[in-house]
Amino acid sequence: MREYNENKETCGTICLKYLLFIFNFFFWLAGGAVMAVGIWTLIEKSDYISLLQSNTYMATAYILVVAGVVVMITGILGCCATFREQRNLLRVPQNPSTDGKDNLIGRY
Repeated sequence: MREYNENKETCGTICLKYLLFIFNFFFWLAGGAVMAVGIWTLIEKSDYISLLQSNTYMATAYILVVAGVVVMITGILGCCATFREQRNLLRVPQNPSTDGKDNLIGRY
C-alpha cells in the first residue's frame, strides 16, 4: 500500500489558519479589555469601596483582572500555536487516569 502524504498548503487550510489566528487575536483583545476594566475599577473607583459595606465590589474588580489575564494568556497561546502550527498548545490536557475513556462502567 501507498503511504498517504497530507498536503498542508491547500487554500482551505491556509484560510482556516488565518481565521483561527484572527479569532485568537480578538480573544486576546477582549481579555485585555476585561483586564483594563478591572484595573480601571480598582484605580479610579476605589474611593467608593469605603462607602460600601460589603467587599463584593472589590472582589468583582479582582475577578475581572484575573479573568482578563487568563483570557489573554489563552489568546496568546492560541496565536502562537496557530502561527507556528503547534497542535500541542491547542490541546486540552486530560486526566491521565482516564486517558479520555469513561471508566465508570468498569468500576461496577
